[in-house]
Amino acid sequence: MTTIGDIIKENNLTVTVNKVNHTHICHIKDGDNTFEFTMTEEKLVEHIRRFNVFHETILANENMKKTHFLRLAVTWWHIQTMGDKLYHTLNIE
Repeated sequence: MTTIGDIIKENNLTVTVNKVNHTHICHIKDGDNTFEFTMTEEKLVEHIRRFNVFHETILANENMKKTHFLRLAVTWWHIQTMGDKLYHTLNIE
């Protein structure tokens, strides 16, 4: 099974994930390109509750929430790199 860490290594990505106030921010650098994915805490919690059976466990653990956010960000990065002239920034409020 491929993990998010495997995808990051295989694509030589530099990834940083931070939380500023109530916003999660991920910067993904692949060579000369930098992509920014941001999501408010409210939207992340909403997403976790909607799509995950173990949402209570994830929401109780900041590292698990961070990993869930990272998966979303890397998935978005992958979609952006497969298309032509797509945006390098996505902000979900």
